[in-house]
Amino acid sequence: MIDDEEAVRTPLRIALEMAGHEVREAADGAGGLALQQETPADLVITDLRMPGLGPDEIVAKLRTGYPKTKIIAISALDRDLAVRLDVDCAIQKPFSLKEVLGKVSDLLAE
Repeated sequence: MIDDEEAVRTPLRIALEMAGHEVREAADGAGGLALQQETPADLVITDLRMPGLGPDEIVAKLRTGYPKTKIIAISALDRDLAVRLDVDCAIQKPFSLKEVLGKVSDLLAE
């Protein structure tokens, strides 16, 4: 999970772990990509608006290096951007944990 807001990461991490998922988290795109290089994840949840790497860079690097990794983009500001990027799912902030858990389950089942 990549999001610069701890208030978003923490409850989402707890919900995902309670659902049986292993979660690693980063506060920025560079940190998230470093985690992916260490041990590739099956699915990445990433915010689109963070300091540092832009959303297009994060998604492009994930798609190039890890084409089988599913990507969920979350954004409070720009759902249209999420749709234009090559992501598997776009979720608008604020979101419900149930919504995210459902999308995670659906994508991992594919």
